[in-house]
Amino acid sequence: MQKVADLHVHTNISDSSFSPEKVVKYAKMQGLDAIAITDHDTCAAIAPAIMAAKGIDIEIIPGVELTAEMGDDEIHVLGYFIDWQDDLFTKKLKELCRVRKERAKEILKRLNEQGIDLKYEDLLEIAGTDSGSLGRLHIANLLYKKGKVACVKEAFTKYIGNNSPAYVKKFKLSPKEAVDIIKDAGGVSVLAHPKTINTETMPLKDILKILVNTSSNVTKL
Repeated sequence: MQKVADLHVHTNISDSSFSPEKVVKYAKMQGLDAIAITDHDTCAAIAPAIMAAKGIDIEIIPGVELTAEMGDDEIHVLGYFIDWQDDLFTKKLKELCRVRKERAKEILKRLNEQGIDLKYEDLLEIAGTDSGSLGRLHIANLLYKKGKVACVKEAFTKYIGNNSPAYVKKFKLSPKEAVDIIKDAGGVSVLAHPKTINTETMPLKDILKILVNTSSNVTKL
């Protein structure tokens, strides 16, 4: 019998809406046999997802999504079947999350300089205090909640999107660094959402060649 899996799932630990437990329950309701939890720069949702999956016959594939920079463009690299409890891997992810928090604070500072009073504590309330993966979507949701914008999309176009007044460039890994982090954790690297990648400066096949040449542990699409 053919099995069905969703290999790119986020939770509210990073930039989605559902808790790990709700993600698992919803995936089961949709008839999925397996899901890969691939939050940005964190594996904090994997343990609760595994616990939620016990007894309901759905496989949880431990994963992560890392952002790499190639020239002026960014690509996202998914890591599957990682040893998510490995000490060195955990340490690297904690550093990436620390940088995320610093970026979020700087964005809030720039917004405050423009007369938009937002507090870091309010951002944590939006994201969840256990979220190690603060991102712009959380800030956009906070702007919307505080009535500063009419919708989340406006938050990006008006304030925090690329080249907007409060935009702060994100610290990014090189493709090699992203792949090596996943490889060192025993995982397999896969290029995420290739159709959204800007291929004007470099064709997708050339991007794949670079990733494959970076490591033998990259899966071709």
